[in-house]
Amino acid sequence: MLTYTPLTLDPDRILDVDPCIFWAGECTKPLFDSLQGQGQLQPVLVQKSSTGYTLVAGYSRFQGLKKLGKKIYALQTEDPGPWEKGLIYLSSNLGRIPDTLMLVRAMRYFSPLGKDLQQIYLLLGISRGSRQERQLQAWTRLPHEWDGALQHTPQLLTCAPDLANISHSDLDTLLPFFQDLSWSLNNARKFLDLLRRTQQPENLPIEEVVTRLALDKILAGELSPKDKIRLILDSLGRAAYPEYFRLMDEARQNINSLVAGTAWNCTHSDNFESPALELRVRVHNRDELQEVSRQLKSIASSTHLSPWPVYPHE
Repeated sequence: MLTYTPLTLDPDRILDVDPCIFWAGECTKPLFDSLQGQGQLQPVLVQKSSTGYTLVAGYSRFQGLKKLGKKIYALQTEDPGPWEKGLIYLSSNLGRIPDTLMLVRAMRYFSPLGKDLQQIYLLLGISRGSRQERQLQAWTRLPHEWDGALQHTPQLLTCAPDLANISHSDLDTLLPFFQDLSWSLNNARKFLDLLRRTQQPENLPIEEVVTRLALDKILAGELSPKDKIRLILDSLGRAAYPEYFRLMDEARQNINSLVAGTAWNCTHSDNFESPALELRVRVHNRDELQEVSRQLKSIASSTHLSPWPVYPHE
């Protein structure tokens, strides 16, 4: 069991850059106001170092007290190793509910230490052998730069096993797409699947696919994020399934020709998952109703319906 020695220190004697502080966050206004009004009610934890002391726990408290110019009430631990320091820090933050990025940061700290992680899993609420554990372990194999993508798209963690099988050079090409855009889980999976299918015939690197389809230009363009994602997925889909998209385009052209010059609107509302067409119209009086009824009869006999029903999925 570790023992602690009470100290009162000037803030300048404490370094706050130890890797064990993997959830570092600035002092919040409520905490700052409390420190200013009531003073320091809980000590920070420090470790003796060659230049003074290193902070082990109490980062936000320390930042607030340092800003106020107050001396720091601290407890000095014995000389704990990286594993013990991580446990001290994690145990001192048990009141916090970790989000996806916090879990990843904790796993990045503890995983390389080569010890049984069961105790860490208990503190973090992770079940051994669970899908979440596999996803977190896979994510730790990605470059650290990828962690920022989880701020935009926390659900990207679900794709970690697939991402971990991609080469680092291809990951470098992919990263800007996840740094700059916020993806739904469905679209993120679709993006990765279409990329893989577009690569396969020629075993292309992702950079080559991105260049051929000008996906980097779409990303750097002036479109809204939503429209960028739509256009990126459309470009990849056309490259991966050219015949399917040819049939889709042909069917849409027939549908547009079918209702051209009429008040009717016609769509495949379920994106051709079934052969059903949806016809809609708005009328304001009896004369308009009679006119659209006449138009509907003309639509029903149109040669543009010859290819219908359409099953582009077959």
